[in-house]
Amino acid sequence: MNDQFQHVMVLISIIIGLAITHLLSGVVDAVDRANDEDEPEIFSALGALWAVTVFLWMVNFWWFQFRLLSLVDSWTLWRYLFIILYSVALYILAVILVPRDWNAIRRYPEYFMRNRRWFFVALLLAGIADVADAWLKGGWAYVAGMGAFNNIVALATIPVVAIGIVSKKVRTQTILAAIYFVLFLIAVFEYAPVLVVA
Repeated sequence: MNDQFQHVMVLISIIIGLAITHLLSGVVDAVDRANDEDEPEIFSALGALWAVTVFLWMVNFWWFQFRLLSLVDSWTLWRYLFIILYSVALYILAVILVPRDWNAIRRYPEYFMRNRRWFFVALLLAGIADVADAWLKGGWAYVAGMGAFNNIVALATIPVVAIGIVSKKVRTQTILAAIYFVLFLIAVFEYAPVLVVA
């Protein structure tokens, strides 16, 4: 394996690892809090759908970065910074989505609605970074070759963000999260490359 690639992936793996750790430990803390008889309303479909989507996105991101080994011969500081910033956008999604202190939260939907603008801005940035990442791997031909559903998800991110920022209804937010989750899940499994070590 290319030493340059290993060097690049170390920091990215740390950032994604911290994001996944935050997300999973937050879910475990929520389970613990939900077992408390005084606060049984901490779980919501809204939070669960976005948490699974963000988790899949982070795993998918890390999976696809392995392809950089065969696609990128030399690294520039700008490409390195871009990949780091993409992983930071995913980290921010996880941190905004899952509170650090569940004891300060009475009901998760209220927490999400209070922070939804920041969440959707981070979602838009991650979506733009995803398209740019694909473009850096092989231009517009590579982006088109990612599959129809992947490109539908990229385009759907814009109205999802707009509706998500504007809507103040939890039901609308939950439907939005469900639609995005289904599209994202199909996109992930429509075009999932096999990792081949050269």
